[in-house]
Amino acid sequence: MKQINLNLIIVLIIALLSLVSVLSCNEQIKHNIKFQQEGFLRILSSEMHDTLLVKIEFAESDSEMMQGLMYRHEMAADEGMLFIYPEVKEMYFWMKNTYIPLDLLFIDEDGEIVDLQENATPLSEKSIMSNVLSRYVLEVNAGFCEKNFVIIGDKVIWSKLEK
Repeated sequence: MKQINLNLIIVLIIALLSLVSVLSCNEQIKHNIKFQQEGFLRILSSEMHDTLLVKIEFAESDSEMMQGLMYRHEMAADEGMLFIYPEVKEMYFWMKNTYIPLDLLFIDEDGEIVDLQENATPLSEKSIMSNVLSRYVLEVNAGFCEKNFVIIGDKVIWSKLEK
């Protein structure tokens, strides 16, 4: 009987150590997400600036949109993430588990920037929303809009890389 209890304890300890190892590995993967360029976005030239080029990742599926830029600790100045929704709607975002301060550019169906929310606070769970209905949202590093003179009314176009 003592041998059975000892074997059971050993099996439980091994199972627990395996679980801790898997969870630790998953956390490490979450926190080491690297930028994967999937396309380009151009903010077309205006009286305020020349054409701006941003390398982008796309967030199109529900899981990609939920993940967004969470768990990333850096992003190059010319990189961003474009969220593509199936329809025009009110947009709500938050910065939970997002370590990079961001500017959010809300874009309508015609590719016009209709609202800006600049300098979103990292790790905040406060809602960030657009004052105007939109279909797309571009997230870039905080300060991008100010530095490049991006304003409401600017137009954007994007393309996917060939696979």
